Amino acid sequence: MEPQTLVYGLDFTSAPSRRKPLVLVQCRYHAATLTLTEITPLATFSGLEAWLHAGEWVAGLDFPFGQPRALAEALQLPLDWTGFVSVIAQMSKPEWVARVNRFAQAQPTGQKRLFRPTDRHTHAQSPMNMHYIPTGKMFYEGATRLLHSPVSVIPNRPTPDPRIVFEAYPALTVRQLLGRGAGYKSDNAQDQTEGATAQRRRLLERLAEQCQPRYGFALDVPPIFVPLLLNDPTGDTLDALICAVQALWAYNQENYGIPKTIDPLEGWIICPE
Repeated sequence: MEPQTLVYGLDFTSAPSRRKPLVLVQCRYHAATLTLTEITPLATFSGLEAWLHAGEWVAGLDFPFGQPRALAEALQLPLDWTGFVSVIAQMSKPEWVARVNRFAQAQPTGQKRLFRPTDRHTHAQSPMNMHYIPTGKMFYEGATRLLHSPVSVIPNRPTPDPRIVFEAYPALTVRQLLGRGAGYKSDNAQDQTEGATAQRRRLLERLAEQCQPRYGFALDVPPIFVPLLLNDPTGDTLDALICAVQALWAYNQENYGIPKTIDPLEGWIICPE
């Protein structure tokens, strides 16, 4: 990498607002150390769109970039990523949601939500979900904006652009550091407890301690940012930082740590293990 490289992590939501914004974390990588330098909440998608067109950087984004090939085939949509997302971009979000839900309703129990190989590998949610964790809506809002940007989308649409994005999955790192059921975040006020705050502190400490042996570089979180990370009960700020860590790990790997046999339509979640 260059002597100093900008690395970003983005925690995503399909409906950003002041109460629940996108969270963009900026870091600088230099001398084998990733240093947190800025935390920016984005209450609308306009800030995201501007960022996708500016500067040179590497980033991990926490939303599905692709969908299962079997879904594209069943819906008779193009089987290449650009063609597939282009058709979806011409739909409204309600139209996309309705089309996926109609497909799901016609499937037998246990097969209503399909998975990509990378979802199975990382134990992630189906990218077709429209409720609870609405990954299908996140895909719609995120992938269509990637389509309309010049960024290099790895591995779905690689380009020579100096902005490189990977599909990140902070829950994977959280499970590695704290185990399953860590309970470090919640959007529900009744679940935002002192115990969850303690888990966020534990997560941040372990991330800093284990970054070098796990991912090959040190993590520096200046003290000014610690309260922002710990006092965000949604965990979105910590998740965005983890996305940046995962993105840098991937950037430093041969073929970005992605199997060479993956389907670009479906994509791959970068998964440091």
